[in-house]
Amino acid sequence: MDENVLCWFLDNSSLADVDLCIQEATGGSTRGGSASRPCKLHGKQPSKRQSTESVEALESIKCHKLVLCAGSPVLKRRLENWAPADNGQLMIKVASASEARAVESMVRFFYSACLPNDASPLQLLQLMVTANLYQSDKCVEACGRCAQFCTSVGRLLQGNNTSAPDSVTP
Repeated sequence: MDENVLCWFLDNSSLADVDLCIQEATGGSTRGGSASRPCKLHGKQPSKRQSTESVEALESIKCHKLVLCAGSPVLKRRLENWAPADNGQLMIKVASASEARAVESMVRFFYSACLPNDASPLQLLQLMVTANLYQSDKCVEACGRCAQFCTSVGRLLQGNNTSAPDSVTP
């Protein structure tokens, strides 16, 4: 998909029907009386159903329900039981900021079928693990192909770095 079309889809929030709010779980239960923090990007309080843990929004992505359902059976099941009354937000809880970046990359993959150009091998591994968690087989396969390519290039580069013989005989 053309990068301009991808940017148009991701930036055109008037067409999006899901606000994927990626949050990092930062603590235990808040049943003792403390309230959960609002989403940094929207200033909205999570619904009562979501306020059992203290969370902090790391990322918010305007998405299309159809694209999320096509990309991940796990997200499809979540969206089948999802009530848009939650201010249109679908909360995704992650363990770390790197996992949040992986979820964002996975969603971008759903739209473009492309992996991030600037991802390190560790970031690609995190994306592969996250995509596996969400049962996104196409994303997992793309990460696997990229890893195989990187391994092949690494071997090729190591082979070219061998020392040359002292003398060459024709």
